[in-house]
Amino acid sequence: MKPRVLILAAGKSTRLEGRCKMLIEAAGKPVWQWHSEAWEGNRIDAIVQSADAKQLEDSGFRGLVCKDDKLGGPVGALRRYVSLLPTDFPFPLIVSFADSLIKSGVYDTGDWVGISNAPLVRAWDYPDGEYWVRGVPRISVCMGLYRFEDVPTLQFVLEGMEHQIFNKEIPMVELITEYQKLRPMRQLRIDGWQDAGDWEAIQRVR
Repeated sequence: MKPRVLILAAGKSTRLEGRCKMLIEAAGKPVWQWHSEAWEGNRIDAIVQSADAKQLEDSGFRGLVCKDDKLGGPVGALRRYVSLLPTDFPFPLIVSFADSLIKSGVYDTGDWVGISNAPLVRAWDYPDGEYWVRGVPRISVCMGLYRFEDVPTLQFVLEGMEHQIFNKEIPMVELITEYQKLRPMRQLRIDGWQDAGDWEAIQRVR
């Protein structure tokens, strides 16, 4: 059963001067095209602010464009989207941050959180055992890609967080913490992740 894919792009985008992340170009093509090519053959929806919806629709993006202006962070935007789905929604849902670029879709089944090595952008002095070394530490971070196998359970968890979401930006880690109480989520290593969250990162996209 093919999952549905949702791209979250309804945030303030402060690191990109308020520009819609789906419409920013990275390595010569708009971010929405990166997602469309990676998930070709799947239904891909996006959630953006109202001011960006028509431009995204006119750009060539072929998925459903949902609107969310509450600035409730990724959890608030996700809650808005799943509230539009039937309560017996039968497909898995893959959720991706707009600025998390991959070249091909990830189809491991089950509930998971995508992890990858943090971008190699800065050297530090850091301890390695009893010695100090100079370099870029290799640490794993959440790279903004999630798979929820059971959307009705996701809807239930999000409804329970409604009081937290109201007029407050909620990070995904809080949703994952609550969802895992009902359905454990494994860590899935994702190769080839590229960050496009700020102008410097976009310049490194290949």
